[in-house]
Amino acid sequence: MKNLITLLFLSISLLSFSQDEIYYKDYDWKTTPEKFELTPEEIQKDQVTVSEKKLIQFLFQKEQIVKCVIEHKIIRLNNDKAIENNNKFYVSNYGSIEVIKQKARVIKPNGKIIELSAKDIKTATDENGNPEYQYFAFEGIEIGSVIEYFHMMIFPANFTGDEIRIQNQYLKKNVEYEIVSPSHLEFKIKSINGLPDFTLDTTETKYNKYVLHTSNIDGAEVESSCSYGANVKKFYYMLFKNTASGKSNFYNYQDVTKNIYGNMFAQLTSKEEKLIKKFINSSTADVASTTIEKVRLLENYIKSTIGIQENDFENAENIQKILENKVTNEDGATKLMMNCLRNLNINFELVVTCDRTENKFISDFQGYNFLKQFMIYINELDSYYIASIISRLGFPPTEFIHTEGLFIKEVKIGELTSSIGAIKKIKGKKMEDSVDEIITNVSIADDQTTTIVNIERKTTGYKAVYQSFIDYVQENQRKEIKDSYLNYIDNETKPENVIFQNDSSKYYGVKPLIAKGTIKSPNFIEHAGDKILFKIGMLIGPQSNLYNSKERKFPVETEHLRKYDRIITFEIPQGYAIKNLNDLNLSVQPSFENNAMGFVSKYELRDNKLIIYVNEWYNTVLVPVADYKSYEDVVNAAADFNKLVIVLQKK
Repeated sequence: MKNLITLLFLSISLLSFSQDEIYYKDYDWKTTPEKFELTPEEIQKDQVTVSEKKLIQFLFQKEQIVKCVIEHKIIRLNNDKAIENNNKFYVSNYGSIEVIKQKARVIKPNGKIIELSAKDIKTATDENGNPEYQYFAFEGIEIGSVIEYFHMMIFPANFTGDEIRIQNQYLKKNVEYEIVSPSHLEFKIKSINGLPDFTLDTTETKYNKYVLHTSNIDGAEVESSCSYGANVKKFYYMLFKNTASGKSNFYNYQDVTKNIYGNMFAQLTSKEEKLIKKFINSSTADVASTTIEKVRLLENYIKSTIGIQENDFENAENIQKILENKVTNEDGATKLMMNCLRNLNINFELVVTCDRTENKFISDFQGYNFLKQFMIYINELDSYYIASIISRLGFPPTEFIHTEGLFIKEVKIGELTSSIGAIKKIKGKKMEDSVDEIITNVSIADDQTTTIVNIERKTTGYKAVYQSFIDYVQENQRKEIKDSYLNYIDNETKPENVIFQNDSSKYYGVKPLIAKGTIKSPNFIEHAGDKILFKIGMLIGPQSNLYNSKERKFPVETEHLRKYDRIITFEIPQGYAIKNLNDLNLSVQPSFENNAMGFVSKYELRDNKLIIYVNEWYNTVLVPVADYKSYEDVVNAAADFNKLVIVLQKK
């Protein structure tokens, strides 16, 4: 992606002719450390950032615009856990042009100061001796110590859209952020998730200075089923206007659309056209009768014959080189598919989006930081294709669905071609497309200690994710995947007579992944006098629970819509009756719109057979905090059923 968006620096930088000074060039920590008082409640927390400042200045140096970043943190450590978390303070010089200052110190409870400088930075290496990270090692930290870190660095400037997270899991006090730029450069800044807005300091006339001061930002722990990165308090910023030139709105999706169109939709040479036709012919997509068959044949052929690497490299997006060398990256594989679709007259739109678990696509802030991932939308099929080998048509990685994206479409007017870009929703698949179904026929052996379970498990869509990558892993990994698929309900017992159907990546999203086998296990039965206690709830598989004592902070956001169906047929032993059948009737169906989630179990008796039907469904990926209790009730209903034991007593 990064090579496809042209950055517009010329109209900005050429208006600065002299070297700029660092606005806070004399900034430093205080020789005598500040003292911060904490309330009794704050002292009970693991640690508290008692002061945090981050100052970002854009300035002209050595014939280029750069970014000076000053960061200053003071953290009070209140217990042994905090000491363990902070005895190594990680530093990052990655991407910096120059490190002007970098130092740290410990202020012990008795007032003793231990100061460290850049020469004390240590480097950790991996098993091959390659550098992994750098850190300050603090010695002699004790409860009540304060650690203080400060750096001043120069980085390349980024005007196209950047993100800074402020909130983390720990309480922060006295938080101050500033963005400083020459007076002719105006920035657009957007605070989200309850972070206060920046204000322009009108007392400063030589520079534009945008400031954010807040006395308190609560800590926010990572919660289950939560898009943590997307929900914490943070802000985005980008250059918006150059008043000296009169130009504004430098970075916008209209220009992005033109730039991406020029690269990804570029007309092929006659040689490339011939190579594309030959490639399509080899895939047999040209003789397929339906659009969906054509696209799937192309996808399978691309992903099985072209090596797709993660990194950028020379000619990675050159169609001729891709087809000659059989290697590309995801952008190149996307471009290859686009040209195959174009050759077959299949309408499509190129989609650019971002990971919704990290950033929500914000339509009124057209920063390039939301443009991270390509997908192809096939109009006729209402489905998305992505170049990653662990996905298939209609089932792109879940972080790129249930969000928005920039859709780029080629339009033709006579002999001319152009592009239109529009922000649209990226829909996910229906709940019925991702189902996990387990059918079990269960009996107790004559010894009354062994349970015989004939099991069939059938999964589709995202619930069959194993299917998407099973062709691309080593044989021992394939075996582990398959073993776990059936012994899901009892991982201590190895299934026998196992057979699989459709266990190939080419069937992902096309046919269900099916496995059948037999489990003989002692783990379902206990005895109490003349009673048999049978752990029938185990047959739906292990379940998570959400018995939460803390108040929920963030909305629930799950990966995809899904449903679980279970049919258990239990052969009641001769001469026994079940005493607690009513325990098998459960119904938790919160009053969400369109019956968006629920758990229902019910039973029936047929001769000597107990048949239990269990259905659990989630027809929404987003549950607001206000409705969290209802979501919790559904999840816990499944967990409660998993613990159910039926009592068999002699008649």
